[in-house]
Amino acid sequence: MNNIIFAGKSSKIPSSRTGNCFTVAIPSELAEGGSVFWESGGCQYEHEFPKSNVIAVPPAVSFRLDLHPAEDCLCVLLERALLPFKQITVIKDDAAHGILHAARQAEAYLSSPFKGKGDLVLSALGGLIVSYLTAFAADDGFSPVTKQLMADIEKNVSNTTYFLDGFIKSMPLNYDYVRKLFKKETGATPHDFLMRQRMELAATLLKSGISNRYSAYSVSQIAEACGFADPLYFSKVFKKHYGASPAVYGKA
Repeated sequence: MNNIIFAGKSSKIPSSRTGNCFTVAIPSELAEGGSVFWESGGCQYEHEFPKSNVIAVPPAVSFRLDLHPAEDCLCVLLERALLPFKQITVIKDDAAHGILHAARQAEAYLSSPFKGKGDLVLSALGGLIVSYLTAFAADDGFSPVTKQLMADIEKNVSNTTYFLDGFIKSMPLNYDYVRKLFKKETGATPHDFLMRQRMELAATLLKSGISNRYSAYSVSQIAEACGFADPLYFSKVFKKHYGASPAVYGKA
């Protein structure tokens, strides 16, 4: 998870690798801000951002940046990133420019003689960037209760023994109150939110062609990686969600 497959100038991003990756665009300290443009549902969008902000772009979303002054920003491609953002999200970096420096480390490492396929250093730097992005995300209006529950769900999205109801009942609040508050703020019940996270992870893994040393992951392995102990149940849920079986979806 969170593997960095590219870190460098935006003009050098390999277009063939962006479809299944999160793109993190990081302007340098010299940039005074800028605007990000993208299209969704046939509509054009623009978001202006100030200095020391970074832009997280979900897979398969086309975007354009205008920076002030104009420059080629540093970009990182994260494969199979466990990020909660479903749309382009602008995030303020910390005073020490933690995200920027982690990206620069990745860029330097990718061009070093020490780089190896599936390198643990790149995976660690990818995890660090993902952690920064999640921690520094702007206030989204969610209550502390909802944020706590969302964080636990995201932490356990791959855990086949995760008992969501057990966590909700362990919170020092009424069970029904937590569920209703969560649905009011997110538009989904906690269980639906968990299932959505798992389905999105499954779709990303299937499209990425994830494999071990010898062969592509089987549907059973994908199911386990997405928190399902029963591959048949996983396939049933996946087909209901995406309209195609995992095997067919992965080949599309």
